[in-house]
Order: sequence, then C-alpha cells, then structure tokens
Amino acid sequence: MNKITFEELSEYMKAISDSRAFELAAMGEDFVVPYIMNDSIEDYFVFKNCSIRGEYDPELQESTLVEAVKDGELTGLIIRQKNTNIVTLWFREVFRVQKCSRYHEIGHFWVKGSEHWRRIVYMAGTLHDKCTYGGEEFCNEKEKALLPLMEFAPLREFSFFREGIHAYYPDTYAALDLMRELAEEVGDRKFTKLLDAYEKRPTFRFARHIAKKMNEKSHAPLYGLIFSRIAAASAEHPPRDYGEKLSAEIEAERDKVTNRLLSAGYSGIYPLFTRGCRQVLAAEEHPFTLSEMEYEDFEFRIRFMVSECRKPPKYLCEGFFRGFGNKGYIEEDIQKLL
Repeated sequence: MNKITFEELSEYMKAISDSRAFELAAMGEDFVVPYIMNDSIEDYFVFKNCSIRGEYDPELQESTLVEAVKDGELTGLIIRQKNTNIVTLWFREVFRVQKCSRYHEIGHFWVKGSEHWRRIVYMAGTLHDKCTYGGEEFCNEKEKALLPLMEFAPLREFSFFREGIHAYYPDTYAALDLMRELAEEVGDRKFTKLLDAYEKRPTFRFARHIAKKMNEKSHAPLYGLIFSRIAAASAEHPPRDYGEKLSAEIEAERDKVTNRLLSAGYSGIYPLFTRGCRQVLAAEEHPFTLSEMEYEDFEFRIRFMVSECRKPPKYLCEGFFRGFGNKGYIEEDIQKLL
C-alpha cells in the first residue's frame, strides 16, 4: 500500500473519468475506487478518514465524471452523475494498492465456439492491459515477451468483445515476428506462409481469413505452445490469496475434481486429464479478493474444456480444432464426464 500525492491522484481520476469507468464502494470506514481490476492484477485506491455527502448511484457509471479537489488540509473527490446527482467524498489520505496474481488457470466462456482461442485472447488481453495501465514493472520477462500477442489482428478476431476491439490495440511488426518465431518452433510452415502473405497485405479481411485457418487441426501445436508460454509466464506470480480458510476450500474443490476423474478411469494431474479419446482441461473462474468490488452472486467455480477425437489426442484442446471426428465443448457438470 503506497501513499500517493494529490497530483498523482488528479491524473488517475482524470484517466478514470475520461474512460467512464469510475466506481465507488465502501470498505468499512474507508472507500475504494478501482483503477485496474482483472484476472492478473487488482489495482485500486483506498481513501482513509472519509466523510461523504450525497448518495452515489452505481447504476449511473457511464454518466459519472469525477474530479480531485483541495480545500485547505482536506482533499476531496467531486463526483457528478448525469449533471444532477453530485456526491463529494472528503478524505485525509489516499493509498494505492497493487496485487498481481497468476491467471492461466482461469477460463471464461461467455461466447460459444472457438473457446480455446478465445481463452488465449482473454489471457493475452489481460496481460497487455496490466502492462499498459499498471506499468511494465508488474510484468516479468516472460510476460514482456508475450505482450505483442494482442497486436496480432487475426488473434483478436477471437475476442469475446469483438465489437471495436481492434481500435484498442496497435498492429505491429513485433507481433508478426513473435507469431513467426512460435510457428517456426513447432514447424508450422503453413502458418509462416500465411504470415508472410499477411505482412504484404495486412487487411482486416485477410486477418479474418487467417483466424478461420487457425482452427485447422494442423495449427493445434502452435496453440499448445502459445498456451504453455502464457502459463509459464503467469506461474511466476503467486496465486490469488483469499485467506487461509477460503484458499483451503478452493484447493479442496480441485482435489475433488481430481479424485472423481481418476476414480472414473482418467489419468493425469490437475488441471489436465485424459481417458481414451477424451481430454478434459479444468478451467476456473475466480472472484476478486476485494469483495467490495465483486458481484454478490459471483463465486469460485470449475468448468471443463472437453476434447473428443477419433484417436487419443496428441495436443492440448485438439478436439476444438476442425478435423474428422473432432468435437470440443464446455461442460459444467462433472457428472456427465464420468
């Protein structure tokens, strides 16, 4: 927890206000405002010794503007919502809290289809945003090497938030170099040829063409390498800490999955298991440790990326790639996998 100056606070509040992303929540006698809250970092401000006037309405987030002001020894936030609702928060001190955690175990499945690549894009975007808004000091060397992933337009085609996604990230030669390096490492000559052609004609139409090609079975090794690189980079951070009791409960849920699958004839170590021609990869959803910024009904849960192939799968999530007899889907009920 680091104390910040009024000048720093003014800059951060302006950035939050310009993005229409201001949120305010009570935390005991203090108040918190998030700056970045994603699966790789929890970055927020804690306001101490507060007094508040007016009633903040969280439903008016998109119309909320905020400004840091000084009045003698007091510092405050003036929060304007729809230009009719004004809230003032006065405080003595403000601190910034930044906590990084690993994120490669996490999987969100908001859109059906290509869930394997969508998961990669989500993790790559999470990492890119952490570096962009939090700073490179929160990224290890392995993560810095992977930052260009989101600067490769064909990969962004798999984003959960495809509408307008390309405007948020640049398209760079560094991304092409990284993808070429990865493709060459697994001997994917088809993909390197696509990259050569895309470098000469980097249009959105060609990017969408490459995205479709990325679901061909021949590119499964490339996918596996990208996933393993992200996992290795993420694993250098500590797991999200919920305290001894909740962390033990989460570990017990993982053990329960392992015991049930092994008892049903699967082999493997959490989170990856196989039985015959079926592969099961467990993916988790985590709440934030800062419960004040979390939805009331959100809780830890495990879902499963299931790959089914004609033969025992050789590659991660192989069933999600196009191929005769291949099938990839998300399963929420472990009982259906036994």
